[in-house]
Amino acid sequence: MTQGLNAGHRSDNQLLGFGLYMVALIAVVLISMLVKHTSDRVPILQLIFFRFAICLLPLLLIGKLTGAVISLRTKRYSDHLIRGFSGMCSIGLYFVAISLIPLAAATALSYSVPIFCVVLSIPLLGEWIGVRRWVAVIVGFVGVLIVSWPGAEALSLGALAGIGSAIAGAVVVIYLRKLSDTESPLTSSLLYNSLGAMVFAALCLISGWTPLSDQDFVLMLLIGLLAGIQQLCFANAFRFAEATFLAPFEYMTLVIAAIAGYLIWSEVPTVSTWVGGIIISCSGLFMLHRRDKMQKLES
Repeated sequence: MTQGLNAGHRSDNQLLGFGLYMVALIAVVLISMLVKHTSDRVPILQLIFFRFAICLLPLLLIGKLTGAVISLRTKRYSDHLIRGFSGMCSIGLYFVAISLIPLAAATALSYSVPIFCVVLSIPLLGEWIGVRRWVAVIVGFVGVLIVSWPGAEALSLGALAGIGSAIAGAVVVIYLRKLSDTESPLTSSLLYNSLGAMVFAALCLISGWTPLSDQDFVLMLLIGLLAGIQQLCFANAFRFAEATFLAPFEYMTLVIAAIAGYLIWSEVPTVSTWVGGIIISCSGLFMLHRRDKMQKLES
């Protein structure tokens, strides 16, 4: 996730890193828009299947063009399985959230991944969390509650799906960090998407396959291709630029998602979505800054 396809040395090229990161962010927004546009006609299971299956094509193509070793061999299948199923849960729940709540709200909730990363890194990585990061975690949770519980009597199913997606996404980030010691990013991506394609193909067959129109089939292909481009650009962006430089730009997607939601679906983001999203964003940026500072002190 934070490394290129060929886990090689780091290169300093902020402009290239920024360009790749922006392409990845645009791909994320486009995928979200396509999922929301088709979710009332195409079952969620089929949406997720196409996302995983078609995503393999650009990964294999780039691997071949760059001469990267394309292999599914590994000695850490258990870690890959945990990363894989966590990723499937994260994407599946995010697609559910997009289909049920405004695009801006789902996007804001997705920003809480760093918050859950900090909490889960204690039992999963044995990390020690200082007082300042705990304060940031609590503030971030307040932001999550503001976005997902803006005066209703109970959390909506869409909001719960968004929170669940962020928790599962945090597990993915932690296991990618663990796997990066020995596994190439290309191997991890191929194993992950192959597993996802097989699992959701089986689930689609069990639940029954819904025939697609030609237009929806093309849109499904586009979702998968965009997912592959997103993974490749995200992975390689961090080869050329520091995470602390790139991360703030991610929060631009909230504005883009809000504009898209308003123009296409007449969704007007609530004040709670903006306030909660800003709180979550600030909390995530502070924790990234603290982590980067601690890593520099340890090196």
